[in-house]
Amino acid sequence: MPQSYYALRDEDDGSWSVIDLSKDEPVTIRNRSLVGLNKQEAYDAIRLLAIVEQLRRGMPDPANDAQDA
Repeated sequence: MPQSYYALRDEDDGSWSVIDLSKDEPVTIRNRSLVGLNKQEAYDAIRLLAIVEQLRRGMPDPANDAQDA
């Protein structure tokens, strides 16, 4: 089973946050913290982060392939 690096947190106000488990704080992408999301946004974000993490760990960098062309 793949290791999970992120978690969803259901906030008291009904919103959702995506949490970086290594830091125990909200994930920030391009200066935007993933907080105050609705449930679908939070689930989408965590799925995308999992895909990105999987690509980083298991596939060669496509930027290198573009330079070789």
